[in-house]
Amino acid sequence: MKKNKIKILFVSHEFSIGGSTVSLISLIQGLKNCSDIEIQVLIPQKKEGLAQKEFCKRKISFKTMLYRRNYKRISERYGLKFRIFDILNTFSSLELCKHIKKEKIDIVCSNSTGVDIGVRAAKMAQVPHIYYVREFMEEDHGCEYRNKKRMRDLLEASDYVIFISKAIQEKYTRLYKLKKYTMFFDGFILDDYIISNHVILQNDKLNIIQIGALSDGKGTMNSLKVIKQLRDMGINNIHMEFVGTGIPEYVDAMKQYIQNNKLEQLVVLSGYSENVKEKITLNDILLMNSRAEGFGRVTIEGMLGGLLVIGRNSAGTAEIIQDGQNGILFDNDEQLKNILIKILKNKEEYRSIAEYGQQWAIANFNYKDVGIKFKNFIGL
Repeated sequence: MKKNKIKILFVSHEFSIGGSTVSLISLIQGLKNCSDIEIQVLIPQKKEGLAQKEFCKRKISFKTMLYRRNYKRISERYGLKFRIFDILNTFSSLELCKHIKKEKIDIVCSNSTGVDIGVRAAKMAQVPHIYYVREFMEEDHGCEYRNKKRMRDLLEASDYVIFISKAIQEKYTRLYKLKKYTMFFDGFILDDYIISNHVILQNDKLNIIQIGALSDGKGTMNSLKVIKQLRDMGINNIHMEFVGTGIPEYVDAMKQYIQNNKLEQLVVLSGYSENVKEKITLNDILLMNSRAEGFGRVTIEGMLGGLLVIGRNSAGTAEIIQDGQNGILFDNDEQLKNILIKILKNKEEYRSIAEYGQQWAIANFNYKDVGIKFKNFIGL
């Protein structure tokens, strides 16, 4: 008798391709080799965005539905927009419940706690639910759940919870009584990131890249100030590139700081890039200055690309970087400044750290391994 396939519905909160969507794609690719699993992804309805294009490109089945995220910035008030979002999500949960029953979905997995219609629909349809917890919320994104009590109930009602770092696990298990949980790092489709024979630290100039949102939480202004301190010491053979976007007021403040301190020759704000790998090929160092990084895909991307990775000694970053072995850790701006000075004086030593970091990342972050861990955890 032919065994029926297990149908898993992944619910995403993103129109575009953020870190959680990239991680989801890696997980799905890791599960594709399982002939007994059928996968569909639900994404918020909008004009065709990067997520839809990428799912089409990867031949991943997806469905769109009109729903929105369940959080807001801490600084935002709970106004009309969010009231509409919450009403919309209630109706979408009912619609999704019907879809789950019609398609005979066996398991629903919400790819982030930034979306709650998946777990609400799963409970109504009486099918198991998995919550992927990829974010601190307040600490890393400056955001909060709009309905904290409901999120507590939904997390505690979930059959399985997966954390992507020990730091996030420690926070949530302290706050909530979860049924069953585990932690494993995200996986990577290695060929998408590896830059073979990427020789770094060859020239007089030190080329540094910082990738991600431009915000205080990501430490972008701290990085700017360190570059200024080095310039004030007479060190001009450095170049800092920021790849990412932020709220207009913050980006304007960065531009003003660069202009006021005449850093135009040393710093560039590149904005969002669809081809981060190309950016990595042009640099020597990846700087991860986030104060509370949940995991840090960018950290691993830098390692796989052959860069020397320097990261703030906190949260998920400290779980990835083994100081002096596969990268360098720092505690404050002064330490970061001194590390960059040391690199300028001893490039060969730091080049070998980057080389080891690349091999370590290749050995530890294969997407196929994550697919196996996912299956084993939920008992498939």
